Amino acid sequence: MHVLYTIQGPLSETARESFDKLSFDFVENLTLPQALTVYQAVSWFDFHTKGKGQLREFQLRSTLKTLAGENVVIRAGTGYGKTMTMILPLLLNTQPSKIALTISPMKLLQKNHVEEFNQIGIPSIQTNEDTPDDSELWKKIVQGHYKNIFIAPEQLFRLKGGHVPRLASLMATHYSFLESIGFIFIDEAHFIVLSGFPQQGEKDAFRPVYSRLGEILPLLRENPPIVILSATLPPPILHTVLETLHLDPSMTTMLMESINRPNHTYAVRQLYGGIKNLKNYDFLVPVEPHAELPPKTVVFIDNRLSAGRIACYLCWRISDSLKSSKIVSHLHSAMSQDYITRVFAEFKSSDAIRVLISTSVASNGIDVSNIERVVCIGAPQNIEQLMQEWGRGGRNPTIETICLAVVEPWVLQDDNTKKPTNKEKRTPESVIECMRLKTCRREFLRARNADNAPNASKYSVSYCCNNHDNGFKLESFFPGPFLYAEPVKPKKNAMRTLDNRPKSQREPLRQRIEVWKTQARPKSTLTQMWPSNYLPSKEEINRIILANPQRFTLLSDLVSFLQETADWAQLFGSELFNILKNYDAEVAADIAMKKQAKKTAPRAQKKIKQEASDPTLEATTPSLPPSAAYQHNMSSFSLKDEPWTHDLTGIDTPGPSTLSMQLPTSSQTHYPSLQFEDPLVSTMRTPSTRKRRSNNTSQSTAPQKQSRTHQD
Repeated sequence: MHVLYTIQGPLSETARESFDKLSFDFVENLTLPQALTVYQAVSWFDFHTKGKGQLREFQLRSTLKTLAGENVVIRAGTGYGKTMTMILPLLLNTQPSKIALTISPMKLLQKNHVEEFNQIGIPSIQTNEDTPDDSELWKKIVQGHYKNIFIAPEQLFRLKGGHVPRLASLMATHYSFLESIGFIFIDEAHFIVLSGFPQQGEKDAFRPVYSRLGEILPLLRENPPIVILSATLPPPILHTVLETLHLDPSMTTMLMESINRPNHTYAVRQLYGGIKNLKNYDFLVPVEPHAELPPKTVVFIDNRLSAGRIACYLCWRISDSLKSSKIVSHLHSAMSQDYITRVFAEFKSSDAIRVLISTSVASNGIDVSNIERVVCIGAPQNIEQLMQEWGRGGRNPTIETICLAVVEPWVLQDDNTKKPTNKEKRTPESVIECMRLKTCRREFLRARNADNAPNASKYSVSYCCNNHDNGFKLESFFPGPFLYAEPVKPKKNAMRTLDNRPKSQREPLRQRIEVWKTQARPKSTLTQMWPSNYLPSKEEINRIILANPQRFTLLSDLVSFLQETADWAQLFGSELFNILKNYDAEVAADIAMKKQAKKTAPRAQKKIKQEASDPTLEATTPSLPPSAAYQHNMSSFSLKDEPWTHDLTGIDTPGPSTLSMQLPTSSQTHYPSLQFEDPLVSTMRTPSTRKRRSNNTSQSTAPQKQSRTHQD
């Protein structure tokens, strides 16, 4: 019998059973000090869980290797106890002056870990740009008061603006602090590859400092052990992580546990009408009167605006008996840390929030044990992100969990008739392959992660995935109906809609919409429940003011133009539509008034103004040719005096063929009296060459002037 079984001490039956589950090879190779360490770990955990928990073998192996100063890689499924591999070495460490530096990707994850470590009795703190510049606080950090410091990798490097984070400065100037670092934990280590290097279709890395972590490790004086933790370390990612950190695989202990979650059921279905079509999400909440609370659900989507819209839509749609301001909530990384913390606390510990719509801020390391539904909207960036999001569900192994991906049509089938979008270009082939699978999805995940554990393909629930013909029905997992067809597109109006609104009308309309936008939400409690991003964005306002005014004859035209919903039309659409119609009515009235004024204005006055403003008009305005009767009679007499001809071109005797070109312009106001030798002309009435203008006798034609003078 090994010495481990002979150590006497108060242990519960559950703890003693955990010894029996340890492998023979592990127990037989334990030295006496190692056996004592294992016993201490089991005893402490038994006390911590009040006799209800058992440590797993990989946790004990990792603790022994870490305390021995060896580097360790730990791959285990989400909720499988990776955090305990950081806790045990700090509790059982025989050098109390040593502290740990834990690199964690997200503030929320850091905060949760800090709370967990402090509750256990390990003083911990997170440092970032929000950490106060308190000399007493930083003095405690330097002196090693906090045994675990949680940081983001950016805290170790000079920032783009030249600013050096306080912790990086501390490590560069206080050698005693640098020497006190005895452990390096890298949590969610897959970020080294997925965020530290450019992904498919991307020019730059999202967080390039992750790829530089290998520069920091050689600077640590005591050569502390490095513990790498992740639930998603397929062989290519693991190789890149070790290469980036300059770790020799042969000198690193690999603890590769199965990533299979037996209580998960996997499924994939199509989005209809795009992510903005809110009818896609009706299945998430019940609508029947007196319906039961929906199962605890988390929905992941990579767009902040869409997260808010979906949450507001579901709050409006849910059964009246369940309506509350919190039952469907949303969050993203741009929200305040206080709000994010409060929402997660309520989601984790109460039934006030049953459906949480979130961006990737909640996809890594968040421990909520009773999530029954995990829904991922849109094609994931990579398989590892999908596994992290699905891993949020069913952390309690007794809870049956459905993991659903709702993806765009192009993910499930090729469409060569359309130009691929940027997202299509960025999506890896592995994601396309996973979504289009006709075989077992669990087996695909096992093979991708090189999971060769005996239980890697086993499941403990009714269904493995939706690709087995065993009566699987997705509707049985969710309280609402699913959408199964593309939405009917509204018929195009017969009116022209290609022309834009005139430029002079755009800016005044924009100002009216902006004023309404600032006043719309505070009007009532109902409108205040909707986030400000539910109102038209800047881009949508630009589209509205550019569109032809005739396009919005009905409220439904505006709703379909913005691709909004009926509830949006009721709350905000009517007011916005009235603004457009009132403005267009004012513009139409103004245009009509100007047209009427133009009709009633004297034409002569307009002509005078034109001539006065253009001095060249006199020389360029052509005259009308004389009538045929006038030219015929002009052939029977000759001019006695020629002042007319001298006023024109200098031709002495104009004949009938050139007379039409020599007529005076309308701007000439005086002609001398002409004397004719032929008496027949005295009784002749010469026809006018053009109609009289409005009471302005000075602008009569020359022949009319001649006729009246001769008659007098």
